[in-house]
Amino acid sequence: MVIHLPRKLYSNEILTANILIVDDHPLFIDGLRNMLVARGLRIVGVAKDGLEAQAMACSLKPDIILMDINMPHMNGLDATHQIKLEMPQIKVILLTTSMNEGDVFAALQAGASGYFSKGMTVDEFMLRLSEISHGKVEFSAKTANQILQMFTQKNTDLSELTERQVEILRLVAHGLTYRDIGNRLYLTERTIKYHMGEILSRLHLKGRSEAEAYVRRRGLT
Repeated sequence: MVIHLPRKLYSNEILTANILIVDDHPLFIDGLRNMLVARGLRIVGVAKDGLEAQAMACSLKPDIILMDINMPHMNGLDATHQIKLEMPQIKVILLTTSMNEGDVFAALQAGASGYFSKGMTVDEFMLRLSEISHGKVEFSAKTANQILQMFTQKNTDLSELTERQVEILRLVAHGLTYRDIGNRLYLTERTIKYHMGEILSRLHLKGRSEAEAYVRRRGLT
């Protein structure tokens, strides 16, 4: 259970935090930046994808990165993983419009300090941000429950899959379309979709994003 202390106890540290915003939607960036600046935070930079985030994190050394998950070139989960490997002192908070179970688990694996919904209120956002600045790992109650469910699911193994299905799973995790995978393996797109259906069923996964997260957790990339 997370105990929330009054926000004013954290105000001094929050006001000195340097923040890097990573998102590919200009309107959201402007709104978030204006909100944070109005509350005394310093925005040291804005990146539009995971690759830019890595470069700017290295050069700017922010205290906190507010990172969108779904972006072109490199998504927020992969960028978080790379940034935490090279600069573990930086706190990364992932921002999302949905609470996908696979992404939640991948966020934990990547070393994220928090996983925030873009739909939360300003007061809730600032409270959780202040807690993270003091070293807490902040996931909402809903997110924590999803994490618990994932850990209590049946432990599946790759032995449930054929060699071909393991190969397809790896290619899916690298971002290839079903058509691209079919071309590479000399199979029809329909056959790839059939195998993906089998993969999801045998591994008890709900969709492509959970399959990608499964591959990352197992280190199959």
